Amino acid sequence: MGLFIEDLINFGNLMDAEIEVRLPENVLKNAYPDITFELKDGLLKMYYEKRGLFFKRKGELRLSEDSRMVSNDRDTGKRYIFMKPLTKDIPEVILKKGEFLSDGEFLGMDVWPAIKLTEVYEKIPRQFKDRLVVARYKLKKDGISVFLKVEK
Repeated sequence: MGLFIEDLINFGNLMDAEIEVRLPENVLKNAYPDITFELKDGLLKMYYEKRGLFFKRKGELRLSEDSRMVSNDRDTGKRYIFMKPLTKDIPEVILKKGEFLSDGEFLGMDVWPAIKLTEVYEKIPRQFKDRLVVARYKLKKDGISVFLKVEK
């Protein structure tokens, strides 16, 4: 069966449930192939390539967790988690990618492409997949834990 079969019987239970989806480094690498991720508790390091005139240089961006800073955009289907950069500027190379968004002093990362690659997402009934929203997240050394809820 699936993760939610019992909850489908009691629809109210499903609306209040919070589902944890783990996004380990290999899932993140598949969802965002141009970026390498390194996770620690409360810290995310992103490694990317900057293209110069003749050479490619590697850049690093360190982000700290702010677990309640999330945004769900139903029009575009994007679900962002926002993290605080530990550097002054967010590199333009990162912002040019469609999965990232700058919001004041925070950098938003669309986690929806990575969530779609997980086994948990496959077990969710199709009637609820488009109604899932990100409630909060947690940066851990074994991956990003994203907590989803069903929007009423």
